[in-house]
Amino acid sequence: MRAVVAAALMTTQAHGAKEKRAAVAFVTTQGYGDQAALDRVRNVERWLYAGGPVPTWWDIHAKSDLPPPTKWAELGGGNSKRVRATVYAARPVVVKEALTDDGRQVHGERRKRGAGPGRRLGTSRKQGADGSVKRAARNERNVRGELLWLEYLRGAPGIPRLHGGFLAANNTRAAMVVQRAGHTLARGKGTRASRTELLSEWKAWCHKNPVAALRAVLDCFRSFAEVGGSFLSDFSPHQFTVTGDAVYLVDGPVLLEGPLYDVFRERDLPTMYTGPPSACATDAECPYTSQAHCCCSGESAATRCEKGTRGAPEAAGTCDGTCLRVSAKTHVFDVAGKNWAFPYVISHIKMPPAKKLALRRLQVWMMRPLVEDRPNFTEAIAALDDIR
Repeated sequence: MRAVVAAALMTTQAHGAKEKRAAVAFVTTQGYGDQAALDRVRNVERWLYAGGPVPTWWDIHAKSDLPPPTKWAELGGGNSKRVRATVYAARPVVVKEALTDDGRQVHGERRKRGAGPGRRLGTSRKQGADGSVKRAARNERNVRGELLWLEYLRGAPGIPRLHGGFLAANNTRAAMVVQRAGHTLARGKGTRASRTELLSEWKAWCHKNPVAALRAVLDCFRSFAEVGGSFLSDFSPHQFTVTGDAVYLVDGPVLLEGPLYDVFRERDLPTMYTGPPSACATDAECPYTSQAHCCCSGESAATRCEKGTRGAPEAAGTCDGTCLRVSAKTHVFDVAGKNWAFPYVISHIKMPPAKKLALRRLQVWMMRPLVEDRPNFTEAIAALDDIR
């Protein structure tokens, strides 16, 4: 918590004391990502790993608290999780479990720009007879990591509510039950060969109240990146949903820093980095995050981000004696540079010229090439709140 408040105070002089006061007030009123949240995480950790009791504050303690699985509906869950829809207390929820199907594709190494051994962050090649076992173990770690992350950020804007969970297969497999938070923000691949089709509800919200829509995006990113200390390496608008007046992240990211990071390292759960920064001589030696995130070269044009979308310089792999690492401020650049957020509002929404100019100035600040020149999310929210 102290680290988050300290970050809030690091406002540039150009944006003055008003933003500082607003930023501190915003942070100190939160009820998530603090010591009480970490205590809850430790309780859940004991349940997951040490046979401890089910957390008493959870709504769901057992599989029998839900309708029979034969009535659950399959949803797309990606490469590591099986996701099914059901209801709890007349509310839509999803059940997430680790995939054990070894027929699912697992992404392997990818070279950057055809030069050097640069590897996409967060990926590894599983080889040998035990590959499927390793995949299943990795998938289980992803589920457990997301469950702990949801508990740590319980109540944070843009974080789906964790209703509870249960254990199966002699307590070796965990399942979580999470709020089903609206509809996916985008459809389509979002490449140069295929444009992203934005959700009609999202476009309508942007037309009706563009500042409020962008505020919801900033709130969500601030929760998981700045307060939660995590990073969405598998970046895509398809990872977000829209419902009511909120934008949600519906796929757990990896840990980057902060109090929860220590828990993840202790339990070998997904983290962005596993060691010190790598020494390098050229940019080509440094890994990029992912094509959908960095929007950098290295693969065919059809797989790169569509026109109008940009990635932060450090996400493409940048050498400064050691490979520069991404941070929450990398996601600050993302919100300003990805075409479904600031670029969509600025390019497609009619508004008074003064308001559009103010949004454009904020966008430019958020997309400064040097990380230290960008605002953090708390500062960006304070600046956005001043736009009328």
